[in-house]
Amino acid sequence: AFADPEPDDRDGDLSTTLELGAEVEPLTWLRAEAIVEVEHEFEGEGAALELDEGTASLIYRSFEVEGGRVYVPFGEYFSHFASGPLLEFGETRGEGVDLSWSPDDRIDVSAFVYHGPAESILADASDLDGGFALAGSPLEALTLGVSYLSDLADSRAELLHEHDDRYQSRIDGLSAHTALGLDRFELTAEAVWALKSFEELPSDRDRPS
Repeated sequence: AFADPEPDDRDGDLSTTLELGAEVEPLTWLRAEAIVEVEHEFEGEGAALELDEGTASLIYRSFEVEGGRVYVPFGEYFSHFASGPLLEFGETRGEGVDLSWSPDDRIDVSAFVYHGPAESILADASDLDGGFALAGSPLEALTLGVSYLSDLADSRAELLHEHDDRYQSRIDGLSAHTALGLDRFELTAEAVWALKSFEELPSDRDRPS
């Protein structure tokens, strides 16, 4: 309300979710992980089973290649509560590959390519999307990060759900975050922006941030 005097939209979601996870590391350079969710909506039908995340990773020195159903490294979404922050509208999952490089504990660089649920209205348009992420700790108590996503319509917020997840043009997104830890205290800040406006959405919500 401080940024925009227009009325707010609120959405209530009553459900119960059970999450099961498994991770195996048969070799020092090979790791696999699977997370399954069972969700039951109080006002909906019976329980639904979904593979939330399923990946296999190859590790070589400071490099790691992760593939499968992955959450791409776009945003951090800090939260100390059971529910996530509002800017989780940028959280994105797809079938793809993520290449990361971590030469030490103070820097992490990654680039990813994936296939998401949103598609162009043009039949000959490419379905592949991607992005990159960079995070570093110039000081032991300070972390800074920035990430880029080529198609914000792929996010789990389903911004174009009423348009069958089809868009006239891709809208890319940018995320930045910082975390400062001092003794028993932690201060975090994060922002997520759409870099352009969705032509499919009303003018009061066509550029979420």
